[in-house]
Amino acid sequence: MRPYYDRYGAAHYPDVENDTMRPRMGAWIALREGRHILMVIADNAHDVPELPGGGVEVGESLWQGALREFQEEANITLMPNNCEIIAEYKQTVYFYADDVDEYWNYDQTYFLIQQTGARLYHESVDSVPEGRRLWLSAEELDFSAMHYFHAMAIKAFTK
Repeated sequence: MRPYYDRYGAAHYPDVENDTMRPRMGAWIALREGRHILMVIADNAHDVPELPGGGVEVGESLWQGALREFQEEANITLMPNNCEIIAEYKQTVYFYADDVDEYWNYDQTYFLIQQTGARLYHESVDSVPEGRRLWLSAEELDFSAMHYFHAMAIKAFTK
């Protein structure tokens, strides 16, 4: 049985294949302003910065799902006309969602974008409905503390 990795990068081995091993599709946005990237820290994983995003719903494109999830998690509505997609990164991962005790075969798409027009970057940490959002500079990015799979995407963007 293959390992499934949680947000910390720890391996989990399911006892048997079952209905909790389900295919999922998700999309995330790495919003860059200068040398900073917007991250969120969810209440259910208060020590793991991650990119805003998540599951894509039936009928949504990856981009539509990423925009909706970004708004839900970061509490910022991005206007598609004001977003420049700089790069896109795709990966298929085997994710153990520890908060719901499920194993997901997860197709993930990450969009590295910058907003044209209004600047969003500011120094403070803000509360959002399910946690906090903060801007981390390239120097502050601690890949060992970040969501395991999101760190892979950011590393791919910075190669």
